[in-house]
Amino acid sequence: MNRSILSLVKGAHSFRHVDEKEFDKNLNRKVDRAMRNIDNRTNYFFSLILLGKFLSHKCLPPYLLKENFDKLKNNIDKIEVFHGISTDVLKKFGPDSFNKFNMSNIFEWMEDDLFNNVMREFIDLAKPGSRLCYRYTLARPRNLDEKNSKILISEPELAAELFAIDRSFMYESFHVYRIDKK
Repeated sequence: MNRSILSLVKGAHSFRHVDEKEFDKNLNRKVDRAMRNIDNRTNYFFSLILLGKFLSHKCLPPYLLKENFDKLKNNIDKIEVFHGISTDVLKKFGPDSFNKFNMSNIFEWMEDDLFNNVMREFIDLAKPGSRLCYRYTLARPRNLDEKNSKILISEPELAAELFAIDRSFMYESFHVYRIDKK
């Protein structure tokens, strides 16, 4: 977790949105928060990242838990693997097709204009009242432009609540928006 190694993987240009210079302190702060605020006895993210293994048969992602097997098996036909970008998704499924978007940290290294263009594609894909969430690991959050900020209604209380219970602990911030397509 240092700038030199990450620059080799991501490219030095990727860090223009990162203010923090000492990544080790960033990681230490996050691990400290996780150790103090999260029940890690059942935190599969924590055990896998720090120990390289799951602690027990109860400390697994939900999709690997024995009690979820039948539900997953009965719904396997609802899963569709799709390779492509959001424009391809829009072409295939059309507007107003989805009501939930979890974008992880895909916006981390994008410039504001690309970020806003991708957000417009998600807005097009979204049913009215949909929710969209995403995170940042190191970078400063991108800025919504005027058009997107009229449609994407920030839900900071919900974002804070979800961030507080997020077991993945590596993220710096969590953002939730309701899509208001009046």
